[in-house]
Amino acid sequence: GFYALGSGDSIVCVKCSFGIKDWIGYLDPISEHKSCKPNCIMTHENYLISGDEFSLSYSPEAYDEEYSDFQKRLKSFSNWAHQYPDSKSLSFAGLYFTNEEDFQNNNAALSKLEAEIRDLKDSKICKICLDEDIAIAFVPCGHLLTCQRCAIGLEHCPLCRGRVYSTVRTYLS
Repeated sequence: GFYALGSGDSIVCVKCSFGIKDWIGYLDPISEHKSCKPNCIMTHENYLISGDEFSLSYSPEAYDEEYSDFQKRLKSFSNWAHQYPDSKSLSFAGLYFTNEEDFQNNNAALSKLEAEIRDLKDSKICKICLDEDIAIAFVPCGHLLTCQRCAIGLEHCPLCRGRVYSTVRTYLS
């Protein structure tokens, strides 16, 4: 029911905009929310689960008894080398850090996706000027290689060296 504002440990309720800051280690935001905004729908029992009310039925495969305490979760991030998201926010969310290798594997997958996106963008760029988008198909070979400007005056396809009899304007999406 809370989202982080990105400034320290400031959080805000998604329904009533109740906010709290400087609470980590001192206050229970759920209890504060209940006492300050009892009419907010998010304070009703079927929406809120405090640390004391946590049940294995909510997250059986992710819950680890060892990390049920906030301070233990926070301590698990002692080797966390990243600024964002910060360890306090992650610990508050119930997360704990077990292995840098898992995090790096996710980064490797992200890097692979970024490379694929870069390759897709490169495949749409004119192979002569490397500036404009591809816009011309050569007839009869059908190769898509150049922008309109670079296609002007070409008598042979730059890829297969076949004679160009005509060109067709294309629109790639």
